[in-house]
Amino acid sequence: GRKALFYATRCHSGICGALSKSRAFPPIEPYLVDEALRSYLDHIHTTDSFTVLQASYQDLRENEGGSVFFRNAVSHNRDLLEAESSTRRCLEVEQRIRWEEIPKSKASPERAEHEHALDLFKSEDLRRELEKKSGVAQ
Repeated sequence: GRKALFYATRCHSGICGALSKSRAFPPIEPYLVDEALRSYLDHIHTTDSFTVLQASYQDLRENEGGSVFFRNAVSHNRDLLEAESSTRRCLEVEQRIRWEEIPKSKASPERAEHEHALDLFKSEDLRRELEKKSGVAQ
């Protein structure tokens, strides 16, 4: 999806560059090339793909809304994009919660064991100090 979008935008910029340099054709407005590319991608059903929509939305944000094609692709499919994004976000949060709980559950016995060892060292140190004090006091 992202590769196809990348190649489409490269093709788009190449076409615009070639047309602007060519003296055989009158200057073409960039939005016409954008619309032609959008129509082609609509025709091959590329904008039905969530990954392409996601990539176009990302590109739209990165380029601060500079391309009519990406703006149209996102606005035309905004409902699908938002529904898929919220579903994916919920799944990611659920998975993250599950993954965070596993280390916590494993860490609890390890933490308790570590604290127990520290307590043993402290009690041993106190015992030695008491023995030293009682030995000095005698």
